[in-house]
Order: sequence, then C-alpha cells, then structure tokens
Amino acid sequence: MGDGRQLAALLGHFNTSTVIKGVNDYIPHELNNYDFTFYIGFHADNIVPPKFLIDVVKSTKTIVWINTGFAEFSKSYNLKKIFGFDVFKLDTVTNFDFVKSGKKIFTKGEPNANIINISDKRMVSTLAVAISSKSDIEIPYIVKSKNFYYIADSPFASATETDRYLLFADMLHDILGEEHEESHSAILRIEDIGPLDNPNNLRDIADLLADKGIPFLISVYPFYVDPSEGIRVSLSDKPELVDALKYMVRNGGTLVMHGVTHQYKGISATDFEFWDESTNSPIKDESEEAFSKKLDLGIQEFMKNGLYPLVWETPHYTASLLFYKTVSKYFSTAIEQRLSIENYDYSQFFPYIIQKDLFGQTIYPENLGYVPLDESNKQVSRNAVQNILKGAKTNLYVRDGFASCFFHPFLDLDLLQELVDSVQALGYTYIDLKYESNWVKTKDKLIISGNQKHTLTLEDQYLVEAYFNPSGEIIKRKESEKRIRGTLEIGGDLKPGQFYKAEVLEFKERKKDFYEDTYYKLQKLISKIITSPNQLEEARPVVLWNHYAKGAAYNDQAALVSVFRSVNINVDTIYVGQKIDLKNYNLLLVPFSFVDSLRLTDFDIITKFVEDGGNIITDSKNYLAEELGIKYIENKLRVRKIRDRYFPEEPISWRYTELINKFECDDIEEIFCVDEITDAPIIIGKRVGKGKLIFISSIFDPYSQEGYSLYPYLLEYVRKYFKLTPIIRRENLEVFFDPGFRHTYSIENLIKQWVNQGIRVVHVAGWHQYPKYTYDYNRLIRLAHANGILVYAWLEPPQVSQMFWATHPEWREKNYLGEDAKPSWRYPVAMTDKNCVAEMLKEFMKLLEIYDFDGINLAELYFEAGKGFDEPNHFTPMHPSAIKEVKEKYNIELENIFNPNSKYYWQNNHYVKKSIIEYRINKLNEIYELLLSKFSEHAKSKPGFHIIVTAMDSYNSPELKEHIAVDIEKILHLQKKYNFSLNIQDPQHHWSTDPLRYKDIGNTYSTLLGGKEKLLLDLNIMSFRREDEITPFPTLIQTGTESFQLVKSASLGASRVVIYSESSINPQDMIFLPYALASEVKYKHIDNGYEFDSPYSFYLKLKEGIEVVTLDGNPISSSRGSSFLIPAGNHTVKLGVDIINTYSTHELQIKILSTTANILEVSYGMRDVKFSYDSDTRTLISLNMEPTEITIDNEKYVFYAMRGNDCFTVLLPAGKHSVKIVGGSMVTYGINLTSLWSSISISIFGILAITTLVVMQIYVKRINKKYFLKNNEVVNGRI
Repeated sequence: MGDGRQLAALLGHFNTSTVIKGVNDYIPHELNNYDFTFYIGFHADNIVPPKFLIDVVKSTKTIVWINTGFAEFSKSYNLKKIFGFDVFKLDTVTNFDFVKSGKKIFTKGEPNANIINISDKRMVSTLAVAISSKSDIEIPYIVKSKNFYYIADSPFASATETDRYLLFADMLHDILGEEHEESHSAILRIEDIGPLDNPNNLRDIADLLADKGIPFLISVYPFYVDPSEGIRVSLSDKPELVDALKYMVRNGGTLVMHGVTHQYKGISATDFEFWDESTNSPIKDESEEAFSKKLDLGIQEFMKNGLYPLVWETPHYTASLLFYKTVSKYFSTAIEQRLSIENYDYSQFFPYIIQKDLFGQTIYPENLGYVPLDESNKQVSRNAVQNILKGAKTNLYVRDGFASCFFHPFLDLDLLQELVDSVQALGYTYIDLKYESNWVKTKDKLIISGNQKHTLTLEDQYLVEAYFNPSGEIIKRKESEKRIRGTLEIGGDLKPGQFYKAEVLEFKERKKDFYEDTYYKLQKLISKIITSPNQLEEARPVVLWNHYAKGAAYNDQAALVSVFRSVNINVDTIYVGQKIDLKNYNLLLVPFSFVDSLRLTDFDIITKFVEDGGNIITDSKNYLAEELGIKYIENKLRVRKIRDRYFPEEPISWRYTELINKFECDDIEEIFCVDEITDAPIIIGKRVGKGKLIFISSIFDPYSQEGYSLYPYLLEYVRKYFKLTPIIRRENLEVFFDPGFRHTYSIENLIKQWVNQGIRVVHVAGWHQYPKYTYDYNRLIRLAHANGILVYAWLEPPQVSQMFWATHPEWREKNYLGEDAKPSWRYPVAMTDKNCVAEMLKEFMKLLEIYDFDGINLAELYFEAGKGFDEPNHFTPMHPSAIKEVKEKYNIELENIFNPNSKYYWQNNHYVKKSIIEYRINKLNEIYELLLSKFSEHAKSKPGFHIIVTAMDSYNSPELKEHIAVDIEKILHLQKKYNFSLNIQDPQHHWSTDPLRYKDIGNTYSTLLGGKEKLLLDLNIMSFRREDEITPFPTLIQTGTESFQLVKSASLGASRVVIYSESSINPQDMIFLPYALASEVKYKHIDNGYEFDSPYSFYLKLKEGIEVVTLDGNPISSSRGSSFLIPAGNHTVKLGVDIINTYSTHELQIKILSTTANILEVSYGMRDVKFSYDSDTRTLISLNMEPTEITIDNEKYVFYAMRGNDCFTVLLPAGKHSVKIVGGSMVTYGINLTSLWSSISISIFGILAITTLVVMQIYVKRINKKYFLKNNEVVNGRI
C-alpha cells in the first residue's frame, strides 16, 4: 500500500484522477474503466489473482507492471509470445547499484532486481538497464512491449536524490502521454526560524539574497516551547524578530508556517509536532478538532503580528494521514516531503510540483536536503553543499525537475552564497511563490495570492480587509463600520505578486492617537529594559469574599481561592463591609458575587490599585469589569467547548452548556481562550493603566469549590501574563518511567529534565529485556545517581517480560477457552505453575543483583480479569496448573465455570463462586510471601534498599476481591511482617471523582498502618477519559488545576506520592507539581521575610537575582536558580540582606543543591556544610562542588563523589544522621577567595573611576557655563 500511495501522489503532477485498490479486490474487466493501470508487487512470492491476469493479457489499455508477481505471471501464460519477454527470478545476490537510460545515469538504492529475459527483441524496447558496478553485469531494467511496461523493481524503494526514482518520475510524462515543457525551477527555504532566533542573522540572509535577486521562503514556527523549563515564547514576545521577518518579506521572502510549536512533548525545533516520537506513530487519541485548534492558533499568531504565511510545512515532514487531511483544509499549498502511509520509512520526496496530492493540496518539492552544521569541521558543511549540487544536477534529467533545499540561519553565509550561485549556474531559476495561486483559510481568516475569490461567514462581527504588494507593504485597507451577519464573497482583483488578507473580528480595532501610541510603546520598552522575560514575582493575592453567597456564587469564589491554594499560595480575605486595603498585595481576586457589595469609594480604591500596577481577576458580567473597560453587547453565546490559546492541543469540553455574555474592549494584550465554534474570546488579558486585568466572561466555576470544572489553566495565565508564581517548592516528586515510551529520547536529556522538574525518585519498568537488546539500566542508574535521583525497579507480576512470555509458551496464562490471556497491556504468565513462578523469581532476583537499584516497587500483583466473572474471556487464572490445583483442592472443574450447562457454572453454584474467589486470593497471598521473603533477604544485604508494594484499594472498593483477587487486609498483614511501604492505587472508575478523595484514602490507610510514614499514594495522570464520557472535568487527561489538586490532596494524605507517569503528565503541569507537593508547608509574611512551619524540608524559590537571605539570622546563599533550601521545622527567613553580602564569600561555599532526604538542620561554614537528615532509604545529596571530606555522626565516611550535569553527588546511608561535608582544599579556597576579592576590587575601582570622571565632567561643565555667562554679559553690556 505504501508504494501504491507514493505512485498515486506522484501522479498528482499530471492531469489525472487516481484510484488505489488492492489487487485481491479487483473486479473482472475493471481495467476497461481506466486509461492507465499500474500494478505494484511488493513480496517476492506475490500471488496475483487469475481474474486480474487474464484482463492484463487481453487489455489494449496502457498497463505498467512494477516489481514482483511477474515471474508467477510468466508461469501461468506464455508471456514470451504475448509480450516478447518474461521474468524468471528475483536476483538478490548481484547488487545492482546504477540504472542507465540513454546517456542518463542514476543511482539505484535497492540492490535487488527481477531478471528480465527478452525472447523477441522486435517486440520489446529496452528503455533502461540496471548495472552492477562490482560485477560489471548489465540487465534490462525498464522494458516496453506494445501497451505494456515492466519495471524490474519498485523505483520507490530506497530512493535518494540521485536515484532511478527520478527516471521513473520523468518517464511518467511519456507513459501518460502528457508532455510538459522543459523548465527547471529552484526553491530556497530558510528553515526552522522561531521566536528565539537572532534577527540580525535573518537580515543578513535577506540582504545577500536580495542583492542576487533570489526570492526565497521563510519557514517559521510562531511559538517556542521548552516544557521542561516552563518556557513558552511567542512571536508577539519578540518584536525585533517580527521586524526582521517583515524585512525578509520586503526583500523577496514568502512566509511558510512551519508548524505551530514544532514540538509535541519535547523542545521546539528538535521534536516532531504532529507525530509521537516516543512510539514512532501517530499521536494517541489525535483528532481533527485538536489539529484545527493548533492550526488556528498558529495562523492567529502570525496575523496578529502583521505576518501572512502562504505555504505550509509539516515539522520534520512527519504526521498522520488525519493531520494531512486536516491541514489541507487550511492551506492550499505545502512544501515538504510526505509520509504515504503512517510509517516513518515511507517518507516520499517529489522531483517536481504535485498539483494535487492525495488530500487535494499543491505540494512544492524539497528534494535535495539541507546543509548541516559541524562546528568542529566546516568541511562537513561544504561537502553537504556539493551533495546538494550533485542531486540538483541529476534532477536536470527530469524535464520539469526542481532543485529545492533548505538552509538554517545559523550557518555561515559563504555556504549560502556558494549554494545559490552554483544552483543558478546549473541552469535553475529561483521562483517566488507569491506569484502563484495560494490560499490560507480558517473559519474567520483568509490569506490569498493569485486572483481568486472565497467566502467568510460573520456572526454579528466586524470584517477587516487589506491588500499588499509583493514586498508586503499595504496598498489598500477596508474595515466594516458596523457588525455584519451573513456570508460574504471576498478577495479577487489581485495583480501578480500581490496578496490579500481578511479577518473577522469580535472587537472593532481602535486606532490609538499619536501620544497614546507613543506612551504605550515607551511603557513596553521600559518594561523590557528593566524586566527579565523570566522574572517572576511571588503571588500575593487577596480575595474579596461574600460570606452571604450561596450555591453557584459560593462555589465560584471558593474555586478562585482554591486554585491558588492548590499550589500553596496563601490567599488573604477581605469580607463584605471591611475596609479594602490592598497595599500588601499584587493580585486582587474579585468574584462577581462581591461586586454588588462594593461602595463607590471601593471602586476608586480598586481602580487606583490596578492603574498603579496591580493585577486583578474578575469574572462574569459585573459593574467592576465595566469600570475597567469591558463593554457588554446584547448578544449571548451558548458555549460548551472552548479552545485554550496556550495549549490548543488539549480538548476542553464542559459538562454543561454555559450562556455567556459577549463583550468588547480596548487594549487587549492576550486572548487566553475562545469559544470553539465562534472563536469569540472567553478569557482575555488587558492593560489598565500600569496594571493588568484577566477577565473571565463566564462564572469561573459554578459547580465545584476546587476550580477544576471549566478552565484548567488559570494559574498558567497568571504566571505568563501577570508574571506571578508560587514560591514554596518541594523537589521530591516520584514518577514511574517506562523506557518504551521514551525510546527516541536520550537518557542524558531526560535526567536533566527530571532534575529541573523536581523529580528525585524514578520507578523504572523492569521488563525491557529482548532477544537482542536489554535496556541499559546500568547507564540510567549511574546517570540518575550522579544527578541526585534514586532509581527503583518497577515490577509487574504476573508479567516478567515480553521475551519471557514469548520464550515460554507453556507458561502463558490462559482463559477458559484455552487461549492466551492478555486482558490488558501486560503479558501474564501462570502464577499457579510452580516452575514458572520459580523462574519468574529467578529473573527478578537477577535484575536486582546485576543493577544497583535503590529499591523495588512490586506493583499490581493480581489476577487479570477485568470485571471478574462478568468478563469470562479475561478471567484468570485458567492455566492447566490452576485447573489441576482447583480440582484437587475444591473438586471443581475450573474450565467449566463459565459453561451454563455445567454444574460448575458460577452463576448457579454459590460454592463454586465462593471457592474460586478464595482460591485466587490465597494464591496471590502465596506469591506475595514468596516474592517478599526473597526481596527482604536482598534488602538485608544492601542497607537502605527499600521495598514498596503497590496495591489496589480494595478497602474502599471491595468488589476488587472478586474481580482481581486483591484483598488489602491480607496485604496489610504482610506489611506488618515484612515492613515494606504500601503504595495505594484506586481503581480507574474512581479517577474522575473529586481529587480530594486522596486525602481521605490517605487518612484511612494511615489509621490501618498506624501512621503515614510507610504510606504512599499512587496517582495515575494520563489520557484515559473518552470523548463521549460525561465527567465533572473538562479534559480527557487530568491537567491544570485538577492535576494540582490531585497532588496536593495526595501529599496531605501520605508521606510520599508516586505519579504515573513522567511521559504522560502534560509538560505544562510539571511546572506546578513541586509546589502542589509542598502543601503541608505553613508560612506567613513578616516584615521583609517569612516565618515557616514545615514537617519536611523544602525550597524557597525567590525571584531572579536574589542570591542571599538569612535563615534564623544566618546568611545562606541560593542553590539552583534563586532557590533556598529550608530545613524542616520552624524557621524565619529574611530578605534584603545588606549589599555587602553580594560581595561575600557565600558564592565560594559548598552548597546542597538537592537531596532525597528530609533535611532537619543545616548550617554553612567557610568551607563546609553541616546538616542532619532523616531518610528510610539510601540518600543522595547533590552539591555544587566536589567534597573532599565527609563525617557522619562524628565518624569519617568513605565516599565516592559522582559527577553530574551541574553537581557532585554522594550516597549517604539510610536513617537519621548528622553530617559534615567539606568542599575543596584550603589552597583552592584561598585561590578562589583571592580571585573573588580581586574581582571585587576591580569592580569597586571601576565604579570609583567612573564616578570621579562624572563628577569632573559636571565640574568642568559648570566652570564653562559660568565663563560663557560672564562673557555673554560683557557682550550684552557693549550692546
């Protein structure tokens, strides 16, 4: 099918209509319905149905037979007589590496060929031959007999830029009888430009190409995203880059939209966007709706910055067929290679324009590749230029072949000059796609080039139109004076090279006068100069609380507060009737229900607060919003689905339809989310004086008091727009890690990401052993330890590994039909077979003994069964060993319990059902005993090795005893015996209930365990909800506020929280999870500082630039990024340390950067750090410098310092200990200290010198002024 779709795509170059069909579906005489028939064989033993063969023999239409199947055809018919040749074998030995047609020579990427035997040369024309350069053998490659063509292999296989694929592509003109004029066009694309690119590089490229008169494409993605760092930068954030892009357009450039973020879960430009690299397949649960949201967002970002893309390019040229279908509705034109099927190996390049591909788009080719960067050897880049030119030369053999490649802006311009000069020297002409017919269309926006008309539908909205010349300069603009309702035909009247845009707007554009515009620009410039783009302030919110509110109004105000408290942001309260004093706050929350209680003076106070630089959030229709510039219009919207502008890939669908007031306003800076149907803004950010407003046009949350019902990402809006953030952070996240979902990611990058995200324990899947490959657990553990991360072996019996399951078919678990049982993702083996269990245990112990794991997580040990007896096909155990044992113990025929005609049928026999339930529970208990006894022995030989058992919560879900044989009471009994930690997981049918349930689950099991020290809670954060499923939550995955509430609730209920999984959590949520984890830290603000009370150590994350604070009166310096380690207990932290401390020796001190333990005390000396800690497990301490000496409990400790990315890490013993770590030698310290004070002296001398010069200059000016005035008086006196 892949080759067939590639052929169909290639035929899109011609005036053809193509049908793709499997040959087994062929209907007799169907050939007569088509002008041309192409048959493509794939396998060497291809069997072609006789009904097709007989029609081929009789047909007078043109038939092209490609590759295999012809040898079998030759056995069925006397083809020597019919065609004058036959095929007798497939040669896989000779290695044919070239194809020659006349004087044209092409490479042949596929070495195999079918051997053609020509018996009658009068009947056969040899159009091309295949050559083996090694064996000096030449055979016919393409032959023609009457109306019949045969090609000896698939020209699509292993095709390269110089391949015989080009010969076939050119020959299609002759086969189809469609002669095209010889012309050779070239396209140059400047690639992968994002918001963080250097504008000067872009200007330099434009200048070079403009001087040569070469038009070019500018490939841009409008949003840069780095999920691990929480970075999201748009074109709107980078006006200098936007200006450079406009400069490129003025100098011959045409914009290409190269994705929206150019990433799925990774970093922009390095990741795919519409393809899941981790599984090398389409994105799970992808939808046209989700793709449309993203495309809308990208086009919107371009157009709001006065940029108008005419062409599309898929990131990394890779996407699902559904995406290609979707994007073809937005862009008429693309430039790229394409997947023909959803398999990465079936990427296809085109040697010429595809006028209409399989999805109706015009595809301009990129067929020559790119110039790579090798900083250590520039010759690599030069060789790449020569390879491009070699391909360009070969493409001249295609009568209308292209030379199309791309070039990155960070490369040397001499390479670009050599490239374009050489391509032109070959006879190619660079073309400008603005002079072609293109359209870009959303439901409310249109961009076109070429003389064409389109329609847009307006729903009581404004229309803005503009015409541009080829340089992107506006030549005409039209704007509707009134709102329009209906469908309009627009466009047309465009001269060559001109382009046009139309936009449907909710708000009429208001033109600022000169003074207002100047003030606004100046304000933005000042803000940019004095504020770092990543500078975040502590959020200090206060809420105006209506204690009379009830129902939806009460839920709404409670929800607003709860969102902030979910990440441990204190929210103060001002009640109805109290004085509104806002001097200690930077954020005011005003729920709609409070506004009617405001006095006139209150409006003045609030307005002044905002205009002076404060931030405010209010919701629904209210007078305060109107006071702040929101104007309501008569129309209302019925809204159920919204699109978030930051995260358009996340579908947001509400449980109930909401009736929302439409509005308009001036000075909108951000539109955070819009109505899915009308694109009307729902939440906006606007400037009010020096301050900012986030306005939510509906009630924020009328249904819950936790804030998760409608808008999951309010905290992200606050962080990005207000630049406000939580500050209490607990960097002790634990996650499950399955390497199978990250097989294309380097472990080095993952560990760096985990460290930044606050992950300190990773539970790695222990089943990745294969016949020719085993996951490199040793490397993972070594790198993780060096960067302060513990690694547990995560085991999932009854699974051992897929290899174990495949190697031992006799031990595979069965269902009652005797089939292999595989009710879920696991490969279950028979836990009722003693030999199997013994081998399983042996495999587990081998894993623990080979690798230096810090612990084991024995997870989800149960009998797979779905809903138990109600799902007989999934019910286990049914292995012969289980059948035998049940017969011996209970005299029950286990295999017949689902047979309605049997006396053992479970529904009719209470004894059978009761006995089977008892057997399954007891059998699991037996397996637990066996495994735990062995694991405990291992733990005794390895101090600090930690055992966790992850079990389903059958206490709150007793049906699990029947369904999967989990009896938590028995597991609790084993816990008392083996003293393992218990990780409780609730069943999936609870995952869409109130997140606060985890606190209750924790309280229940804390009581059962006699405390929560040995309790963990398991959170499953993944995309599990169905689109048609009605839940209280608006998203398919737990994201935003819901995920924060989950982590907060669980952290209150247990000592540790483990999340599945690091790959399934939305990257934007990872930013906030360490703050949600710190929910038990109590704090209050004091004069220039804080007072803390915490059961565990945590990090105080302050704004950028704060490097020193005092902890209980003692100065401490920051660790990573203005973070300060605060021990458990009661502490006072003071800010605003005297400036002399910034020139202190603190930066030379050894510091704790991270730890897996609970730090109880800490103090810093000149060269040492003293601390005490408590930990049930082995402890990792990461430091900023290499330690030279460690004492634990006043005894010298032998250690090995592991070097991490930015740290040195040591392994310390479990338990409660006092530690002293010395860093560096006295000699090193002395050198560093001398260097520091030398730097300080130079700085002070520089400051004094500059000050002296300034004073002298002022003095000289004053003397000169006096002299001038004196002389002036004399002159005037004379006059």
